[in-house]
Amino acid sequence: MTIAYASTEVSVERSVEEIQRLLVKHDATEVRIRYEQGRPVAVAFLIETEFGPRAFALPANVERVWPRLIKENRQGKLAPRFTTKEQAARVAWRIVRHWLKAQIAVIESGLISMDELLLPYLVDPRTGQTLYQIMAGNQLALPAAGESR
Repeated sequence: MTIAYASTEVSVERSVEEIQRLLVKHDATEVRIRYEQGRPVAVAFLIETEFGPRAFALPANVERVWPRLIKENRQGKLAPRFTTKEQAARVAWRIVRHWLKAQIAVIESGLISMDELLLPYLVDPRTGQTLYQIMAGNQLALPAAGESR
């Protein structure tokens, strides 16, 4: 199976704009784009929660998508023109948009709240890192399943 949106022609800018509109429509009070070397790498936003306003950041990890496109080309699943870093950026942002849209449907159904769903992307205001980044860096050392402290 080929990676979703592997052959998309939708620009990064359009996907980012659609993500911003989705977030604003669903109560984000601030939305901004983080850039590295002039390219968008994450969308950061504030949401009012029962605990007050909280910041979240959704990354579009182009560096993880790009090798996947190359691999699919080598397997004969994807044309060479879809293996550029620019294409990886289009794919990554399209997937973020698709994922967010699906998650909002779950939220709208009442199954879960926005802040609960986005917990791994919650930003620690002291460090600027997401909760996932803190955990992955072992700064939030949780015991393994079945382990006690």
